[in-house]
Amino acid sequence: MTTYAEPEETVWQALRTRPASAFWCIYVMWMTVLSNYDNIAGGQFISIPEFRKDFGRPFEGNYVLSAPWQSAFSAGPCVMAVIGAFTSSFLADRFGRKISLLVAYLVFIVGIALETTATTNGMFFAGKFINGYSVGGFPSVGLAYLAEIVPLVLRGIFTAANGWANIFGPFLVSLIVYFYGGLPNHWAYRSLFVSQYIVTGVGLILLPFMPESPWWLVLNNKENEAANSLRRLGHSNIGIEQQIAAMKIIVSRVNEDAKGGTILDCFRGSNLRRTILSTVPFALWGATGITFAIGYLVYYAQLAGYTAKVSFRINVAGTTICLVGNLVSLFVIDRVGRRNLTIYGLLAFVIINFVCGGLGTQPKNLSFVKGIIALLIIFEFIFNLTIGATAISYLAEVPTSKLRAPTVAIGIAVFNIVLTIIGIILPYLFNPDKANLGAKTMFVFGGITFIGLIYAIIFQPETAKRTYEELDEMFEKKVPATQFKTYSTNVEQ
Repeated sequence: MTTYAEPEETVWQALRTRPASAFWCIYVMWMTVLSNYDNIAGGQFISIPEFRKDFGRPFEGNYVLSAPWQSAFSAGPCVMAVIGAFTSSFLADRFGRKISLLVAYLVFIVGIALETTATTNGMFFAGKFINGYSVGGFPSVGLAYLAEIVPLVLRGIFTAANGWANIFGPFLVSLIVYFYGGLPNHWAYRSLFVSQYIVTGVGLILLPFMPESPWWLVLNNKENEAANSLRRLGHSNIGIEQQIAAMKIIVSRVNEDAKGGTILDCFRGSNLRRTILSTVPFALWGATGITFAIGYLVYYAQLAGYTAKVSFRINVAGTTICLVGNLVSLFVIDRVGRRNLTIYGLLAFVIINFVCGGLGTQPKNLSFVKGIIALLIIFEFIFNLTIGATAISYLAEVPTSKLRAPTVAIGIAVFNIVLTIIGIILPYLFNPDKANLGAKTMFVFGGITFIGLIYAIIFQPETAKRTYEELDEMFEKKVPATQFKTYSTNVEQ
């Protein structure tokens, strides 16, 4: 674990000596795939002509889904995701991580059934809304669990790789849309939702074998079970007692600042700063323009005159680039650092957003349209190389051990609140039967991202290669963000 003096080891040594820990970190990534699979599937159905025909209305020789229903399909699940994040966090702290995840799986199965069989907008909305619980619950509990079991040397890699899982779900969606989106019947879009049963089934089958979080067990005075969980995670019997003792010391210390371990404790004392630093980068995820780049790329390409088949190919190319970007992040997140990657990424987004907005002032110029599509794909690559990876790392490693689950829940909630606002507003700004801004919408994201850039430069610290004990010390001493990288802690001395 990362809260006592771990032996110095390389990435490969950690993978070789504790493969079980790595496996269950990958399992968390699988849940992230599932969560984002539904999230993105719910955004890309508007790119499928047959869905617009069945659920939309005629408009200028084509079919368009009304802006109110688009807003409802986007915002409704985000509202439920906020509820799911907080409820799952409560269940995880009260009954354990495994019970909370089981509830999320069962709710998800119900939501998929409604999505698949829907014949009206209202019924489809009900399925999306119910699934929102699990979309918020899986990352809320899963990311906290990952942070509690991952070895220090692997922490940056696996938290960044969780961003890869965020993209692998959309990648699967893009492939299914590419192969089935052109069918002349309801299976053009139902195939998206039926396929979720496969991903859900794999996760549900493995859940009973998942070791409970040793941190949760220590917090609940179940030391023998915590020791057994550590063994199942691949830790050697030698040093487990010392590990448990170190965990108890840290738990007793953080209990002074978070006696109840509730959501409110996240906003008291030094925890307030940690909550802000954990959640703001994750909130910036939705505000940078990535929702437009991923969710509206295909739709924009079709409105610009590309055929459905060509636009689906563009989408597959975009998600492939996303995967490559996140894979690259695994090799640089510890070398370059969370802070630098975040700042570089936000700076790039400011430039791309304003350039895309400028090109969008000439929507009938095919060269400009192609330039926008190319920039959106570049945007996706840079996003997954930078803040798409670092935001997850911050959310996982900055909170205290006792408040990790509720802090992650706050991060997921804030993220979904941002998505809710964007989901409501974006169709009215973008759609041809409303404001018809098209790519000029990126001007809005550019302004928001610029504010985020200034925030990151001033407040966001460097947490790479720091143990949780070191981070506790630096936050208790109120070390400025710009000094985190070079500060010498008592633990090091």
